[in-house]
Amino acid sequence: MDLLEFVCAIAIIPILVIGYVAGTKARAITHSCKPFKEPLSLIGVTITAIIITVILLAFRNLVDTLGVWLGIFVAAAWAGYLLAYKRNNHDDIIWVALHQMVERTQEIEPLVIYHNREGQKCWQPQSFKEICKTTLFGIDNPIQIMGNVNRTRYVSFTDQNGVKKECDAVDMADLEVDVYEVEKFGRTFVVESRKYIPAPTCTDAPYDFILRTLEYDDVFTEYTKLQVEASEHQAAIQMAQVKGAAMILNALSASDPSQYYTEILGNRMEEQLNKRNAHKVVRDAAAESAVLEEAAV
Repeated sequence: MDLLEFVCAIAIIPILVIGYVAGTKARAITHSCKPFKEPLSLIGVTITAIIITVILLAFRNLVDTLGVWLGIFVAAAWAGYLLAYKRNNHDDIIWVALHQMVERTQEIEPLVIYHNREGQKCWQPQSFKEICKTTLFGIDNPIQIMGNVNRTRYVSFTDQNGVKKECDAVDMADLEVDVYEVEKFGRTFVVESRKYIPAPTCTDAPYDFILRTLEYDDVFTEYTKLQVEASEHQAAIQMAQVKGAAMILNALSASDPSQYYTEILGNRMEEQLNKRNAHKVVRDAAAESAVLEEAAV
């Protein structure tokens, strides 16, 4: 091994470290879960290609030796870069399981959470376009998680690409999405703000929110019915109170208030008379029945 090869062999380690640092920085800036789905990786590939081309053109007489070592250096740099992405894909990612009570389904997806320069909590959509909007133009998508997340649930599922995945997901009972536009650098950008509501933690076991979805749905339906009935009863009570107050006010506002009381006494006398007539009818029917029985004997 000559001096050049020895120096090149020693240089592999710092190049690997440089690639790792570059990958860590790129991951922190772009908030991308995968490399090459964000602009910085593509810029890095372009710069690497330019550097290799310039070196090979400048040292044509050493192209055979340099070509091999340049390939090794590039592989080492990008190996460190990819390793940084893999190692940093845990701290800022949470998995959420959004439950659809009506459809009896759940949607599981990862969310990359970060804080922007103003300290606002945001989430990063993972499409190339959205990552470019955040990285190049500073367009953030706010996110809120109402309350404390006290529980995660282990889930195993198959994603849209047919890949089986496992994660500890946070149960979410509801999601509110607000889409609006912002003006920046003379352009209009669409922002998607999200607000998650975690599932209640007052269940008997971590799986209750899933296994007892039908029971919860029935409880919510019954609760809604009770609310409607309570509203109807309350309305009836209020209407009766209004009618009673109107009768009293009508009597008090009459030219002769005694008419109101006279009407009440008349109604009571009519009731008593009706009761007496009813008793008389019963007595006459009983007497007639007794006469008929004696005649029959």
